[in-house]
Amino acid sequence: MEGRAIIFNRTTPTHHAHCNPPKAWACLVVLGWITAGMLYFPHLNLRMHYLRGDLMWLQGYMLEHEVEVWEGPQRICIAHFTHQSLYDFFEVECKTGKAPAPYYVCTLFETV
Repeated sequence: MEGRAIIFNRTTPTHHAHCNPPKAWACLVVLGWITAGMLYFPHLNLRMHYLRGDLMWLQGYMLEHEVEVWEGPQRICIAHFTHQSLYDFFEVECKTGKAPAPYYVCTLFETV
């Protein structure tokens, strides 16, 4: 993953990661001093706890997502990704397969 964004104290509106290849994965790491926060997936009607120390892998091109308002003085997210432009530059195709069937721990999720 050649791309990295360090995001301080910012919500993210609902979006798809259109710069990523459809099959590519992104990794989100949450840091800082927060006591509550949610990652929202509107098409799944799902809100997932998104707290300090959490690590999330997702196919952001395929799965629309949003970072909602959190509680606490500071939220830091480090997003790791690979944009389509890198694959184009090296004239290769992203070979990552489809996402596996999700495994959820029910106590971590809240439906809308």
